[in-house]
Amino acid sequence: MRKAFLAIDDNHVGYITAESFAKFLGATKQKNFDFTLLEILIKLHTKGLKTRVNYNDFCAWLGNSIEPTETFIFRHDSKKNPQFEVNLRRNVEKNEPNQ
Repeated sequence: MRKAFLAIDDNHVGYITAESFAKFLGATKQKNFDFTLLEILIKLHTKGLKTRVNYNDFCAWLGNSIEPTETFIFRHDSKKNPQFEVNLRRNVEKNEPNQ
């Protein structure tokens, strides 16, 4: 997760903007690319409807897509994966509801 975040955060400021995402995906070369739609998508996945994604929001948003939960248990190079914690809690509650 950390490597993916740092690859997109090209100027290493600790957050990713719509422009950084677009640049990473090569979308800046497309004439009809709409940054406002990408900003809306970012706002939907950040706390406080921000137009930039910090590391924790990035992990919560894309954590399971980039690094599946199964591999996260055995190997991770990130600080914390909030989505993993949520899934772990759900699995424990589902399998052991009385504990």
